[in-house]
Amino acid sequence: NLKMNISFDLNHAKKIRDIVESVYIYNAFVDGKGYIGGKLLDLKMNNNKYKKYDERSAIFWEKVLKIEAEIGIEFIPPQENLEYDKILEIEELYQSLVLKRPFKSRNHIDTLDYKVDLNKKDEMEKYKNKTLFFQFNATYTGSILGCEVKLQALVMAFNAKILKIEKNKQIATITLGDESREKKRYSSIMYFKDNKQIEKFKEQLDNKTREIFRKAKSAQQYLDDGENK
Repeated sequence: NLKMNISFDLNHAKKIRDIVESVYIYNAFVDGKGYIGGKLLDLKMNNNKYKKYDERSAIFWEKVLKIEAEIGIEFIPPQENLEYDKILEIEELYQSLVLKRPFKSRNHIDTLDYKVDLNKKDEMEKYKNKTLFFQFNATYTGSILGCEVKLQALVMAFNAKILKIEKNKQIATITLGDESREKKRYSSIMYFKDNKQIEKFKEQLDNKTREIFRKAKSAQQYLDDGENK
């Protein structure tokens, strides 16, 4: 009889792919489905000693690997556990870049700036104290797993009322509030690798797409619902 001890240490991983492959190989052996030299081993595992690596964590690292493929960046495996806010941020990247769907932002938009022509009447003035739908491009920058990531973003803001407009030379600042106590303002966002991708997406924008943005879920909701495909 051959006895084997199986273990792995993710601290030695140099790439995210190392984590993903190690996890699935380890879990395969724990399930008694490990291969060596192309041959399936008939293993009887001591289940009191060996426990499978958490499936949710395995899925998380697989998501990170897919994000790498989309934006052409190799992330650096962390030496410490990730904070939950960072996990949510990565989920937002996954939903946008891999699954091609928007997410509901965790942050409120309080102000928006726009350019004004001092020689012309500002048409925005007539919308004071009114609720408007806003759509605009933005830039996302973030530090993810040891790498600086910069992406283009399409933002749609809903239930936002213009409270006031302040002007400083050629820049006007809109202060936003909630449409009502029942209808709180929120925004939905979708990330894109570059300007070419976002402009191509905008060419196909229609009311159906805007409704998808309106009904987008937060990263937390996507995780709770297990929507990975």
